[in-house]
Amino acid sequence: MRHLILLRHAKAEPSSPDGDFGRALAPRGVRQARRFAQWLAEQTFTPDLVIASAARRTRETATLATASLTLPPLRIDERDLYNADGSEILAVARHAPPATTSLMLVGHNPGMAELASRLTGGGDALARKAMLRQFPTCACAVLAFDIGDWSALGPAGGRLLAFITPRGLDSSEIDD
Repeated sequence: MRHLILLRHAKAEPSSPDGDFGRALAPRGVRQARRFAQWLAEQTFTPDLVIASAARRTRETATLATASLTLPPLRIDERDLYNADGSEILAVARHAPPATTSLMLVGHNPGMAELASRLTGGGDALARKAMLRQFPTCACAVLAFDIGDWSALGPAGGRLLAFITPRGLDSSEIDD
C-alpha cells in the first residue's frame, strides 16, 4: 500500500517585493501549517519523501507541516511544481523512488485539486464531495494506492482516505 499526500500550501501574504514566487506565509498560514503538522504526526503513516514547489510559501508550508514528525522525511524542493497543472504534478509523483511508500507533494492550486480529483476512484464519498467543491489553502487529500511502483499512478486508481481542511482538522479522522 502506498500513500500519496497532496497538500496545498498554507495561506500566503498577498504580495512580495520578490513577486509571486517569493510570497511568504501569512500569520494565518503559519497557524494552518502548524495545526496540519499536529494532525500528520497523529496518523499511522508519515511521508518518507516530501517534494515541494520551490516557491517560498510552499517551502515554508513543507517545513512547518513536517516539524512534528519523529523522523523528518527527505525533502526535495522542485521548481517544476511551481504553478504546475495536474499532469505536471503527476509526472513528478511518478518519478518518486520505488522505496518511497508514503509521498507528500506540496504545491499550488488549481493543479493540486485537479490531480486529487483525477486520481480518486473510490473511498470516502463525503470527503470526495467536499474536495470537489473546494480545495482551500492548507487543504490535504490523502489517497491510498495498491500499486508496486509510483510509475503506475493513474486516473481513478486511488482510494480517498481523507480530505482535510484547516476548518475540519479538529474533527477529522483517517482509517486505513
